[in-house]
Amino acid sequence: MNEHALIRFSHTALGREIKSYLNQERHKFISLFPPNYQPWLKAHIYIAGGCFRSLAQGKRPKDIDFWSLVKLESIPEAIIKGIQWTAITEKAYTYKKWQLCIADTGQPEKVVGQFDFRHNMYWYDPYRVDEICSFYGTPEYLISDTLYLNEERARDWPGVLARVYKYKKRGFSVSQELVNTVRAKVPIVDRIRVTIKTKRRKTSDYSSTGSR
Repeated sequence: MNEHALIRFSHTALGREIKSYLNQERHKFISLFPPNYQPWLKAHIYIAGGCFRSLAQGKRPKDIDFWSLVKLESIPEAIIKGIQWTAITEKAYTYKKWQLCIADTGQPEKVVGQFDFRHNMYWYDPYRVDEICSFYGTPEYLISDTLYLNEERARDWPGVLARVYKYKKRGFSVSQELVNTVRAKVPIVDRIRVTIKTKRRKTSDYSSTGSR
C-alpha cells in the first residue's frame, strides 16, 4: 500500500463523531491498567476493525479491538497479568467489550492489510496520527451494505468462506461473484465442512429461537 491510499477523514462530521467515541473507549481501556504502565500503552496500542462500521451506521459496537505495535513478549508482564480478563485465547485477551489482539502485531498498515474484508480495514492511532485512517483511502466501506473482499492478502480460504456466510447472515449483500471466487479457492473437503457447520448453526439458531 502506498502513502496516497491513506486518506484521513476526521475533519468530516462522521469522522469527528467516531473519533470522539473511540477516544473515550481508549481512555477507559487504558485506565484499567496501573498508572505507571498507562503511558506505555498509550504509545503502543491502536484501534482497528469492525467497530468503525458500527459507529458509522449509528450503532454502538459490540466489541472494540486494540492492537499492539510490538509482540506480546515485548509487553511488560505486569500489564498483562494485572487485569482480570474475561477470556484469554491464543488470539486475544478480552475484558468485557475490549479485546487486546495478540495474534498479529505491528504497524497499523501491516496489520489492517491482512484483514479479509474492506469494511474492517480502518484504524485509529491517536498517539502518532490523530486521524481515522482507511487502508483503501475512502470511508465508502463504512456505510456500504455490500461485502467487499480484500483481494490483496493471501489468506485462509476456508475461514474466509465461513466468514462470508456469517456476514451474509448479518445482513450484508453478498454477490454470487464473491461467493464463487472464494469457493473456487477452497478445497472440496473444506468446502463441505464449512457448509455443514453453517447449516448446523442455522439449525441451532432456529431451535434456540423456537424454545423461547
